[in-house]
Amino acid sequence: RRVGPGAPLLDYKGFAGGYYDWKSYTNFSYSAGPFAAGLRWRHLPSVKAQDYLVAPCTSTRCFADTPSHDMFDLYGNYRLNDTFSIRGGVDNLFDKDPPVTRGIPGSTDPQTYDIIGRRYYFAITASF
Repeated sequence: RRVGPGAPLLDYKGFAGGYYDWKSYTNFSYSAGPFAAGLRWRHLPSVKAQDYLVAPCTSTRCFADTPSHDMFDLYGNYRLNDTFSIRGGVDNLFDKDPPVTRGIPGSTDPQTYDIIGRRYYFAITASF
């Protein structure tokens, strides 16, 4: 990716802003009869500040890497009969705060990390 016309091509892989070398989304689920439940694990590896794509860290200007981040969600559903089912869950089960980016307190990337915190949901579904 280039930051401007004629600028050198920069490899953003491994830098903040969602440019990960890799990331992991894993689901563990179980079902028995009308019941199903699962645990989702989202892992984002540590990344460097984008500032270092164009200027190296110096003794007067250096930002901390963003640490790796793990979040867990719990969900389940139950089919009451042929018409109705209920489902619910908890996102961000352990209410984990988003990581600090660039080493600046209070700074994070809301497009990548959950800034809302733990939340619950519940629904009833009717199929006709």
